[in-house]
Amino acid sequence: ELDGGDAGRLGRRLARKCLLAVAGLVSVYDNTWTTDRAGAAARWAEIEPPLENDLGMLLAWSTGDVVPDRPSVAAALDGVVNEIVASFEVSIGLWGAAGDA
Repeated sequence: ELDGGDAGRLGRRLARKCLLAVAGLVSVYDNTWTTDRAGAAARWAEIEPPLENDLGMLLAWSTGDVVPDRPSVAAALDGVVNEIVASFEVSIGLWGAAGDA
């Protein structure tokens, strides 16, 4: 939860999970297997250039090089996270999505 939580810690966890999802997207797109978050962020930025800056931001959060504040985490949730989730849903699918048995 963003309210009352440690935004820096939440941002790092969010970034790591999102970049692992991006690694899954790259794996499907390139017909390979990777869990390399940095490599996946770079490759997905080539595939989806409008996300390049946001992916770089997530990478910096994931490594702890940048500690996000609450407004930055909220903006990521409304922006790049939604983009990654939408791409993941189309390419791979979501567990527990409406209609799943």
